[in-house]
Amino acid sequence: REPRQRGLKAAPRWNPGRWHQAPHYEQAPLTKEEGETWNSMESAQVQGHLKAQDRLMRSCRSRDDVGTPNCEVTTKHPLDADVEEYYPGRTTIDATSKEPGNDYQIRPINLPDFHNPPHPNADMPSRMRRLREVLKQRYAGRPRLMGVFRNCALTKPGYAFPKDLQQVFDQMGIKVDEKECSLLVNAVDKEQKGAVTFDEFAELIFGQEVEVGGPPHQAQDRHVRHVTKTLVDGLIERGQMLGRAFCEVDPERRYAVSKAQFANAIGTASNHVSKQAVEFLWASQFPEERGDLDGKCIDWRDFMAQLAHFASGNRAATPICVQGRKRQYDLLQRTAPLTGGDPGEVDLCRPD
Repeated sequence: REPRQRGLKAAPRWNPGRWHQAPHYEQAPLTKEEGETWNSMESAQVQGHLKAQDRLMRSCRSRDDVGTPNCEVTTKHPLDADVEEYYPGRTTIDATSKEPGNDYQIRPINLPDFHNPPHPNADMPSRMRRLREVLKQRYAGRPRLMGVFRNCALTKPGYAFPKDLQQVFDQMGIKVDEKECSLLVNAVDKEQKGAVTFDEFAELIFGQEVEVGGPPHQAQDRHVRHVTKTLVDGLIERGQMLGRAFCEVDPERRYAVSKAQFANAIGTASNHVSKQAVEFLWASQFPEERGDLDGKCIDWRDFMAQLAHFASGNRAATPICVQGRKRQYDLLQRTAPLTGGDPGEVDLCRPD
């Protein structure tokens, strides 16, 4: 019986699917240096510079050149800054929601410039803003944030110090400095104690107005604004009762009320208003004056006008279902840098 003719078999050392690689018997073994991310291309004997990409997927000559875009050039990158205002009053059309939110729908995270310790001249606030985005994406949509905070509070229970955050980031493979972690702590530390409690940690994760790298008193001012907004929202909700109460304490319509009459009207219109809240509202009517303010009088019509102005400036965000064509055109202008400056042909039925 004649032997069957076999097909052509390539040599076992030659794999057509791996034509771009050197044969296995010529490759050096895979190595991993301390502090470096695992990269199998290190042993492929590549000559010259290794190309890399930053977080905006732009090519760099080497991995060491991967940095924050804000510290590379002095000009503003279109993805890092908003488009210049192209018609006046654009920001007053839609109010920004200040409710706590999360980015749990956004999953891809690429931090190629955090695998090495930070450069001495790196832009620390910009790096920490990106790292806060990562924390928001990682923990905002996860239940039991208290368990995450307990894992971060390593030195003292109930408090997370910058060195604790640095150790947690190091376990995540993110190389940061303790000074950079202190920027995250100072952004939400209301009492200047050098650590964060659980409430402040939750504000760091969910807060909409947290600014990393801002002035040290910003966290306390944000807390005062939150308490003030809660108080004023209660007065705005009972605006009709408040106006009726002012009319009752001022039957002759002289529109000038003393502090006792002011406290009486506020207490009549709303429930459970503390003495400190009345003192705060009364002192806010005299921002430039110091000393005893008990003998002063105010025009309660101005106070009601302040409440109306506050309600207009802090109104709720416009629902997406009732936003007009101008809002759609505004959205196209905001996203123009993502499309290379060409939004495409979109019929908005706008007059020429």
